[in-house]
Amino acid sequence: MTAHPLTGPYALIFALGLGLVLAGAHLLLHSSQLRRRGRHVWGRVTGIETSPARTLVSFHTLEGQAVTVSSRYRLPPGAAVPLYYDPAQPAHVAIDSLLYRRWPYLLIGLGLVIIPLAWLL
Repeated sequence: MTAHPLTGPYALIFALGLGLVLAGAHLLLHSSQLRRRGRHVWGRVTGIETSPARTLVSFHTLEGQAVTVSSRYRLPPGAAVPLYYDPAQPAHVAIDSLLYRRWPYLLIGLGLVIIPLAWLL
C-alpha cells in the first residue's frame, strides 16, 4: 500500500509552494491598494543607516509635509526615487519600481510551480 502523496517531505514541498502563493497574494493586495489609494510623488535618497542597512528617503507630500522613511532598497545617495505614500499615514510608503510591481506575481508563479511537485515527485 502506498502512502498518501502529501506526507513527510512532500507535505513540506506543498507547504512551501502554498506559502509562496499566499505571500505573493498578500503583497499583491497590499501593493495594489497602495497604488490605488496612495499618492505618487518623487523622493530623494538622503542617507544610509548602517544597522540594519537601510536607505533613507525623503519626500514632500502633496500637502507639503516633509517625510523621511527608511527602505530596504539599496540606492545611491542623492538618487531620485518614485514612490507611493498613503495620505492617511505618509510614513507608509512603497518605492515604485518594476520589482515592486512584479515581485508578487513572481512569488505566486513560483508557488504554483512548486505545489504540483508535491504530487509529481
